[in-house]
Amino acid sequence: MTEINTKKFYNDMYLTNPTRWEPWDRPHHPFDINVMNTIYKLYMDKDCRIIDLGCGSGRTLKLLEKPFSETETNFYLHGVDYSEEAIKIAKKRLPDAWFYLDDMTDVMFGDCSFDVVLSVGSFEHQEILDF
Repeated sequence: MTEINTKKFYNDMYLTNPTRWEPWDRPHHPFDINVMNTIYKLYMDKDCRIIDLGCGSGRTLKLLEKPFSETETNFYLHGVDYSEEAIKIAKKRLPDAWFYLDDMTDVMFGDCSFDVVLSVGSFEHQEILDF
């Protein structure tokens, strides 16, 4: 699929089925639980900047937001996706997070901008990159 067709596919998917990844209040897969537990253990008493590359409508970031609303820990949540429709949904569901409409393989953040970089269910959809 070309980049334009891929972008159209995801925009159409989020337009026609914006609640596809709900419910938002619990993990869907054991991988979600492992990712969250690892981040909680590493950053429970610290501020943490997290970015999700290919964040879609923000489901993974939403899962990370909930447990910390009652603690002293500050999680600064960021998401990157190139679907305008997915970003619109994510911004509504996570108004305190930052979202960027961009290609996850070509974002321009400085070194050490984030403590945790996630790409849950997205990286395998990218073309093979030559570094």
